[in-house]
Amino acid sequence: MVQNLVLELQQQLKSAVPNLKWNGPADESLLREFEAYLGFPLPSDLRTLYSLHNGQPEHGPGLFFGMNFIPLYPYWRYLRDEDKVYLDDYPSFSVPFGAIKEHNSNPRWLPIAHDHGGNYLGVDLDPGERGKLGQIINFGRDEETKYVIAESMTDFLLFILHTLQKKQYTVEEEEGHTLWGYGSQADAHFLDVIRKLPLPYPNPQQVEHGLTDIELWHKTLSPAWQHCIADAGPSIEQNFLLARSLRLSRDDLTDMEPLRYCKDLRELSVHVGQIEDLGPLQQLPYLKAVNMGSVRSLESLRHAAELQTLRLHSEQVIDLTPLAGLMKLKKLDITSAAIEDLSPLRTLTGLRTLNISGDKGATDLTAIGQLSGVTKLTIEQANLDTLDFLLGCPSLKNLILIQTTVKDASALGALPALQDLELRSSPVGSLASLSASQSLRIFSGSYEQFDLLKDVFDRPINFSMIIGEMTDEQSAAWRSYVNAASSTYEARDARLPRKISLIDRVKLFIRGLGKSR
Repeated sequence: MVQNLVLELQQQLKSAVPNLKWNGPADESLLREFEAYLGFPLPSDLRTLYSLHNGQPEHGPGLFFGMNFIPLYPYWRYLRDEDKVYLDDYPSFSVPFGAIKEHNSNPRWLPIAHDHGGNYLGVDLDPGERGKLGQIINFGRDEETKYVIAESMTDFLLFILHTLQKKQYTVEEEEGHTLWGYGSQADAHFLDVIRKLPLPYPNPQQVEHGLTDIELWHKTLSPAWQHCIADAGPSIEQNFLLARSLRLSRDDLTDMEPLRYCKDLRELSVHVGQIEDLGPLQQLPYLKAVNMGSVRSLESLRHAAELQTLRLHSEQVIDLTPLAGLMKLKKLDITSAAIEDLSPLRTLTGLRTLNISGDKGATDLTAIGQLSGVTKLTIEQANLDTLDFLLGCPSLKNLILIQTTVKDASALGALPALQDLELRSSPVGSLASLSASQSLRIFSGSYEQFDLLKDVFDRPINFSMIIGEMTDEQSAAWRSYVNAASSTYEARDARLPRKISLIDRVKLFIRGLGKSR
């Protein structure tokens, strides 16, 4: 079937995107070698596709609505080498729920297309309990929300073919380059387009909202809510009731009642008047991220078992106890909350990123020392005697202190994973003890702090950012140091062997192409 599909696709593409090119076939020995490298066989439809065409040339319009089909070697191997481990430091959402394992990366997600910016289409060989082996998904640097786009490689090729046959695409020429994309915009990134498509193809799944008469229900709502729903888009059902992300920002909203019908909601941002009751949020089984303004209590989030990200912007919240059982919470920002007791955080073993303020209520930060999995910590406006409590955070990689005073920061040199330290208007005592760190790579701080540290390490440290003002003399001294350090690195690199492998040349080539979307 795949062979016939490819022939039909090529016929359609000849007239639609005439300069789209294909590579020749991958022979059997290459396919076997690649499967041996992976440690498992390729799905049969993907294997057949590669036996017909080993990807595409690097330049030119990509087969997958502008995204280039990746050859087995050397590009795919490079991409796989970058991604051999599971990463769980950041939130990750699956659509449909439970179909994709909620990792940032997974060694059994095989990339078939990329956008030169760290984002991919791939074949999922390690699906979630509600997914299918071989399903096509998105993942990568900018892809927190991962979608099952098609149920198999065969289905994905069918989706492209049907799109061409129905002429649901646009092609444009821009500065000598051919752009083609799904829908009415040739330059629309396909990974943005999928957020509004009925997926997965060919059997889209839709969560039931439970309303039988949407228009009648809409008429019963307050004018404030009717305006909010109108702001979401032209369709009450598609743009509000079935929305996966909503932002509410009207000062005249006083309740969350209509949200109880948004059963597929994953991300909610609320910056409105005073909300007394968050109870309707308990009806949202897949809620993953909440950005909340004026609210008094977190009690209604006590059973939000899927919540991964919470940002609070309310000084009225003082109790974190309702969060104590949220084992999937990875990212918590409570810098604006007047939290008095941080001890409920001790149970949050999945927490990876924490932002906290020391001037709103809590003065005892020792509970942070029991968060052994935290990798990024921001502390604002605190007055601390020591940072010894951080010795209980062996995974901490990135520490940011903002308008924070520390009398004795000697513990910094003993943090085994610390790579990036940023001091924003933060005077720190015993800073020279940082020289004992074996992991630090980047330091950002005042000129005075840079001047203290620049010669105390036994290896190069990145001092490329100074925070705060400098005199002309200080600026010249800092620039001279950075330029000299750069010249030293270049001279050292020049002494390295000139002969590099094919895979290393490919790495350098692709890095040169890298760009953000």
